[in-house]
Order: sequence, then structure tokens, then C-alpha cells
Amino acid sequence: MPPTRQNIGAILKNAGMKEYNEAKLLALTGGRCPQDACYLKEITEEELPAWVSARQKENINEAFFSEDGNLIITQKNDEVRKVPISTLVSKHPRIKAFMNAGKKLTVTVGPGGYDIAICDDEIIEKSELVEAGRLLDVEASDFRAFVRQRLVGVSSACGLLGCSRQNLSYLVKEKELEPAKKGLKENLYYKGSIEQL
Repeated sequence: MPPTRQNIGAILKNAGMKEYNEAKLLALTGGRCPQDACYLKEITEEELPAWVSARQKENINEAFFSEDGNLIITQKNDEVRKVPISTLVSKHPRIKAFMNAGKKLTVTVGPGGYDIAICDDEIIEKSELVEAGRLLDVEASDFRAFVRQRLVGVSSACGLLGCSRQNLSYLVKEKELEPAKKGLKENLYYKGSIEQL
């Protein structure tokens, strides 16, 4: 029902809602409408048609920009693809506009993994990314294994080095150790960099 519907205030009050929210109203009414016979019914993943399950296995799990600026996507079927940024720019000129404006490119995976958003604004569908991307000889599970095994927090880094947090901060300040990722509360470090020290 639209927010301009007559008596919307009374409808929201009866539904126990303080403000208009399409999704909540849709869920409350089960999607039923007096104008057609359609309705929403919750089903489990096991009840999904086989073609839907197969299609969802190609959905995007993660997306990030590589050091060379190209897009890497991991899919739920464990495949990893590298998508050249030049291909994306040629089909999506707004990406080039973001780059020309000096905006740092960010990527967000859309709901369900059916698409991505560049800079929260330019939507690119999964099918386009799969078609434009080159399948890499690495699996998404390899990335997860790397993160689990080779990234360590401050406590683990101090334990491996046998030093205090203060000493670790000094190593970073003197550029003897570079964090893999700087965090607000704690940095992450590559275990290999620590082992080399």
C-alpha cells in the first residue's frame, strides 16, 4: 500500500508501526492484495526449485579491488574471477567519473549476491561480471584459509615477536613492520612479515 493511501495513519497504528515501511507492511499482509490472487509464502532453502538453487550458486560472495585496481569477485560456487576495470569503465562511464573526481573506488555486494555497487551508486549485475571476468586458478576457500592462517591481531603478533604492544607500535612507527590492515581499535598483521622479523 502506498504511503499516500487514505487512512494510512490508522493502518500503521493497527499494525503497531510508528512510521511507514513497505517491507514490514508487505510481511504483515503476506503480500495479499484485493486486486489480484498473489501472495507471499515463506519457504525453506530445500523447497527452492532446482533451477533457482543452481543459479544462486553463481551469486557473488565477496568483491574487492586488487592492488592493480581490477575487481576480484568470489562466488558461492567457490570460483574467483578477475574483472578488468577497463571493461567496467567502458560500459559504466560513471566509474570513470568517480575516478576523475579523485573518489576512492569502493565496492559493496548487493543483497543475495546478484549484483555489486561501485561507490554505493553504480550497480553492475552478476551476469555482466561473470562474462567480463577471467576465471582465476584459485578458489574462494583459498582466500578464507589465508585469512584464518596468515592474518594475526595485535596479541598474536606480540606473542610471536615476544614483545609488548608498545614495542609493536614502535616497529610500526619505524616502518619495520607494516600492518595488513589498520583498524580503529586494533591492526591486523601478515604472519609472514612477523616471522621475517
